[in-house]
Amino acid sequence: MEITSNKTVWRYLSVFFLFVSLIAIGGKVQAKDVASGTELKKALEQGESSITVTSPMLTLPKNTDITHDVTINFNQAVLFFEDNQTPALIGKNNCAVRIQNAFVTHDAKKTAELTYGGAPKLNGKGEMTAYYTNAFGIVSGLQAHGAQLKSLTFENINWDAANIPSANRFLIQETGETYFEGKNTFNYCAENNVNSLIANSLIVTKGTTGISEMGSSNKALWYSGNDQAPEMRLEVKAGAKLKWLGQGNNYGWIEHNAASKDKKFIFDNQGTVVLRFGRTTTFKTTKSRFWQVRFFLREKATTFIYSKSNIWDLEMFEVDPAKTGEVLTSENVSAPDKSSFYFRAFKDSVTLLDSDDHLVSASNSSRWPKKPYYSENRIYTAITEVSTFVMSSANQDMLNSNPNFKLYANLEKDMQSAGKRLRFYAIPNSRQGWVMGAGYNATRDIDVLCADINAIVSYMPGKNEPQPALDNYNKSNYIIIAPADANVKQPEEPSIPVTPPPLPIVIPPVTPKTDWSVCDEETLQHTYNLEDMDIYGAAKLFSRTSQLTQDFEVNLLAKNAFKVNVTLKTSQVDFPHDLVYRTANGDIPLVPNQPLEFLTDQQMASADGLHFTTTFGAQEGVFVSSSRQIAEKDSYYFTLEWTLEETGQTPKTLTTDGRVTFDENGLMLNPNQPHTSGNAFENPNQEQNTGALDLRFTKWPKTFNFGTIDLSALTQAKGFQKKALNKAANDVTDLVGDQMLQVFDGRVFKSGVNWSVTAKATTFKEKNVTGAAKEIQGAKIILTNLQGRTTDPSSNSGLRNETGIEILADDQNTSTTTLFGNENGKQVKGWSDLFWQPDNVLLDIPQNQAKVGTFESVVTWTLVDQAFK
Repeated sequence: MEITSNKTVWRYLSVFFLFVSLIAIGGKVQAKDVASGTELKKALEQGESSITVTSPMLTLPKNTDITHDVTINFNQAVLFFEDNQTPALIGKNNCAVRIQNAFVTHDAKKTAELTYGGAPKLNGKGEMTAYYTNAFGIVSGLQAHGAQLKSLTFENINWDAANIPSANRFLIQETGETYFEGKNTFNYCAENNVNSLIANSLIVTKGTTGISEMGSSNKALWYSGNDQAPEMRLEVKAGAKLKWLGQGNNYGWIEHNAASKDKKFIFDNQGTVVLRFGRTTTFKTTKSRFWQVRFFLREKATTFIYSKSNIWDLEMFEVDPAKTGEVLTSENVSAPDKSSFYFRAFKDSVTLLDSDDHLVSASNSSRWPKKPYYSENRIYTAITEVSTFVMSSANQDMLNSNPNFKLYANLEKDMQSAGKRLRFYAIPNSRQGWVMGAGYNATRDIDVLCADINAIVSYMPGKNEPQPALDNYNKSNYIIIAPADANVKQPEEPSIPVTPPPLPIVIPPVTPKTDWSVCDEETLQHTYNLEDMDIYGAAKLFSRTSQLTQDFEVNLLAKNAFKVNVTLKTSQVDFPHDLVYRTANGDIPLVPNQPLEFLTDQQMASADGLHFTTTFGAQEGVFVSSSRQIAEKDSYYFTLEWTLEETGQTPKTLTTDGRVTFDENGLMLNPNQPHTSGNAFENPNQEQNTGALDLRFTKWPKTFNFGTIDLSALTQAKGFQKKALNKAANDVTDLVGDQMLQVFDGRVFKSGVNWSVTAKATTFKEKNVTGAAKEIQGAKIILTNLQGRTTDPSSNSGLRNETGIEILADDQNTSTTTLFGNENGKQVKGWSDLFWQPDNVLLDIPQNQAKVGTFESVVTWTLVDQAFK
């Protein structure tokens, strides 16, 4: 700004420098701890990346979205489901989900033997079997649910629902990849007309995974409905193990979306795999349509496949007119893309293939498809030089007289010279191992060096045709291929446990006389958002601990009178709130360690005098009562002891645990009555939002403008006062509204909070000069006609303010002028204002201090709490 020799501009800027924040310092938190399904749902909604369950049992709410990458450690908890025909957790946003240490169980015992207090309820019954398994697994990846998963990882999961005749599956996932780590056991039983397992890829990265399907579905064990994925994939990494048992499925192993005709199936084993499909389950994939199937049995891998039907099922391939008539030769057969079935056993691998039928599907041109791949030379089976490879069949014509089946050995270029050789044993009329037989009847022992020279073609030659090598393969039901110096014998199937470990739950004993149950722990837990409560007012807020119904049941063997008492076993120190038994006649508080008669047989409904039930709705039962006197945001635990006193019987007790959590929901609050003009220059105050539980300025004066002052010798000698302008600057419109200091106090404490606002100012100094700047000593900023107000209406409120103050601009290091705050022993919650008109501000310059120039002072407003300064 230009300054003339006879004019002086005085400018005062108000800047907020300091606010008070309270920080609670504790131990390092590794994960968000939850103790109920409600808390788990909230943690997932808040995007927690690591969640640990602290309770031994947990009921998963239905339709809970997972929208961020997360690891959920269920910490050996037994999982229940709020609804076993509705998905519990749904993975979305292409997130990666890891599930650890979870138990989903079903016990074959009779339901009546599992009835006890504290179990999750179904129709008021305390039945352990009520919510044990779910049709969609723990996490649903179905696109019909809006799911989109990057990956789903199971780690140390026990899913044991082998005797449930319903659609309860551990995995339904159409998107992303499924990983298995640690020790996983899945025993389950899918109902008829339901696919047992839905996934596009299964990858065992480490540890041992057992899958056992006990059902008798006419659907495939493994189904993929994702038409966008280029392939179905089963991978077992080095050192990992997979055992898959299909005990009763009567359809087959794999089914892909029938609309897909250009998909691949890839089986890549680097560890240990056992596929045992017994009873009626087959290895066939007749309804699947792949253009190619690849089996890679990697170095040192161990693979065992037992099937009721074909290992090489040629009917799974779609006819490709572009490839029709292209017969493979020894020169091009090793190219994977040339073969429909590319099957390769690498060095040091052990392989056992066993079928109750032909190993190769029928060569019958009348069967589907009319022009099938099995009419061409599209099978490539390679066994490298140090493999052990065993094929067995219950049918003597093991290869179904198929003229196009070939075994190739030592295809590596560096093995075409003399060296180790494979030994082929063709054993007619004998089948060892899993199904039948023992011992060797070797009729042929041939060393093979190179497939290009000694390709083994298995078929029954016609009349006058030359006899091929090993023509008796078609008459054999056992073939062993092994290194020449190997001790050839039936490979021993590895032991991979699939029996689940003991459940981490002890079913409480049930007295033979009386069964009874009370409201469960899930209905005695709730979380409150503090800003949603009346924490600024004086009235107490009563809230039910849960919106779930509170159920009570008593089953007698004789028509006896009884009553149920309840005792709060937690002290007021540990639980600084009130628990209330709300009835139609009013609220009865629970006094710690003092029994209260809760129910009698006259109050509970009964049709026969033996079975009594009652249910408390949203406005009855046990409530928690809290007021503005909340100590802090925290979780508070309590224990209720229930006593059943029956005529002629010994009293019986049950306990339930509850918890009340007070927390903020993370919303930011706007200043009270924010400036609404569209012109920001008209706002007399600076504004900011605040957290719901903070102590903070939300408004403070933006500027005091004293304009231009004409200075003369007389006014300089006498001193003077100058009234502030109602303008932010000389070249803008008038300010709109009051200037003010606005303080928000959302903290929750019992007592002893005494906040106050003080002010100090720097000495007025000349602006924009080089060298020594001029100063004005003794100047004062005077605020007049000050008014105070608060939004806190309670009787405990007490706002104190000055009606006029002077702020000395003298560079004092400490604030000495108190503007407003709460009275001693009182609290002022919510928003409190100290306000004035912009032109009710005076600048006082003492005599002989006024100088020509542009001067500026900065005032600091300081908000403190004496109890926490």
